[in-house]
Amino acid sequence: MKELTKEQKRQIAAISAKEDADIDVSVMPEVLDWSGAEMGKFYRPAKKPVTVRPDSSRGLRRKGLA
Repeated sequence: MKELTKEQKRQIAAISAKEDADIDVSVMPEVLDWSGAEMGKFYRPAKKPVTVRPDSSRGLRRKGLA
């Protein structure tokens, strides 16, 4: 993720300093109908490295050598 600019940090600080009652949310209507909502649409689990070590005798058993 990119580092925030000084202007973005200033804007975040200004909003953080306000009380909840002072923030004008009249231009953002409250969502009452959540029937079309999708859970996890943009979720991607973190990738974890995995090490796999094949058993050498297993390959020999398949070939009939062990």
